[in-house]
This record gives sequence, C-alpha cells and structure tokens, in this order.
Amino acid sequence: MTIESRAIAVTLEKTNKVLSDSTRGGDSAWAVLFSQSRKIGSTFRQWTKLTRSILTFTFMLVAFMGTACSNDEYGPYHVIGYNYTDRTVYLFSIDGFGAGSSEANDPGGGGGIACCLSIPKNAKTMHIKVTLGWTEEQYEKDLPHDTFETDIPVPKLPNKHRGYIEVHFLPNQKIQAQWVDFPTTPHIPNAKN
Repeated sequence: MTIESRAIAVTLEKTNKVLSDSTRGGDSAWAVLFSQSRKIGSTFRQWTKLTRSILTFTFMLVAFMGTACSNDEYGPYHVIGYNYTDRTVYLFSIDGFGAGSSEANDPGGGGGIACCLSIPKNAKTMHIKVTLGWTEEQYEKDLPHDTFETDIPVPKLPNKHRGYIEVHFLPNQKIQAQWVDFPTTPHIPNAKN
C-alpha cells in the first residue's frame, strides 16, 4: 500500500467514525468530512509536486549524460562486412558490438548492414572477434566453430557522426577497415553469381 493510499484509508476510517458518532449533530459531521478531504487534497498535491520534481531531475540527468557520452565517441556508424575468403564469417564483432556475418564467395561481399557502432574518440585500435562457418568435417563431427581475434587500426573518420565502416576479411586471417560515405561494391574473386 502506498503512502497516499494509507493516508486516504486512515482519513476515511476517521471520517466514518466521526459520522457514526455524530449522527445527532449532522452539521459537525459534514464539517469533519470537508476538513478531511482538504487534508487528502493537500497530501496529493505535495506528492504530485515531489513526483514532478523527481521526473524533471531524472530527465535533466539523462539528457546531460547523453550529451556527455556523445562527446566521448564518434558515430553512430553502420557496419558492413566484405568477405574475400573461401570461409563464411559466421559472426564478427567490433569491440563487443555484434556486427553480423559475411558469406564466402558472394559477389556483393556477403554481408548485411548492422547499426550502430560508436567509436571512442581516444581509440587507436578496434578489437575484432571472428567466428568462421563450419567446414564439412566440423559439421559432421559436431565440432566447434573456428574463431580468431585481432586488433586493427581505427580507420580515418572524415565524418565524425555518420557513414559506414567497411570491414574487409582477407585471406590468411587479415582484416582491414575503412570509413566510406556509402557502401562500395567490392570485387570478390571466385564470386558465384
């Protein structure tokens, strides 16, 4: 039971007691009822003011924190993966951001677009974690996916607030990233139409 509910219940109990005790003097019972309803209204107004103050403070705090955080990062950027290898990139992440997958031998590069990556202003590198698709042998023997991790340089970011980060998966577990205004169309060797 909330404080408001408890105050209303106590007030109603007192009012019922006074009304039942003073059926002889009808005027005093109504006067008590009126004074009790004024107390309830006053308590409600106090709670309304307090709630409004708390909500205003919370909104201002969230707005300030959002502004402060946005000043520490670049972005948001869309991420797309281009796969130049013969193994599907089952999953990849950049500094913990789930950036999607990228099919092998796909003429368009094999990746979808994921949103939205933010890059800390002071970052010099990005940590990439890659999970490769199963080989036929891994699938048949129910073996785990092959994974590898590496750090790559943060690409030059001419636009600090939007654009695309293209992640290029090259042979021998090499990865490169670049910022572009709009996704490019890569030339994927051995692509199957």
